[in-house]
Amino acid sequence: MTENLRIQGKALDSSDSDLPSGATFTLPASGVNTFCATSNYANCDGRANVLNSNNAQHPEYGTYYNWYAATAGYGKYATIIEPVYSICPKNWSLQSKSQVENLYSIYGSKTSMQQSVGPNYTLAGYTGSGNTLYDQGVWGLYWESTPGSNGDAYAIRTNADVFLPSFSGYQKYWGFPIRCVAK
Repeated sequence: MTENLRIQGKALDSSDSDLPSGATFTLPASGVNTFCATSNYANCDGRANVLNSNNAQHPEYGTYYNWYAATAGYGKYATIIEPVYSICPKNWSLQSKSQVENLYSIYGSKTSMQQSVGPNYTLAGYTGSGNTLYDQGVWGLYWESTPGSNGDAYAIRTNADVFLPSFSGYQKYWGFPIRCVAK
């Protein structure tokens, strides 16, 4: 995809998403008080968090999801095995660490990863343990499906100077935009 995913307040199933047959997952509506306000993600496990950027000047920033929401509830605090499912549309999946690294090897530079000739990763920023959006226009952080350890997962990290595919250490309770890749 060349745009950030923007779904919220919707029940998903296998007819319209990456979920297995018979499974459902409900994404909550965007809310300013939905993100877990603690650094102890285990206390927030099982809670899907969604925040729309509500930025009329930059609709491309899309929606921010915690890792649990991005992985359709299959990626929990203690998950160290890569979840197979996500909230991506049918026939698409959340990008894995190896897919991101392969994509970077194809496009080969930070500049082409941030332009319309490539994946066009925008500098959408993120939301942390509260409900404030940080670094919009400065950093782009995007969830990958690959977990790091109990409390963190891999993500793309990019700004005007660098593009770091598969950077680890991001807390699973933070809110990042996501991109999906065709299966």
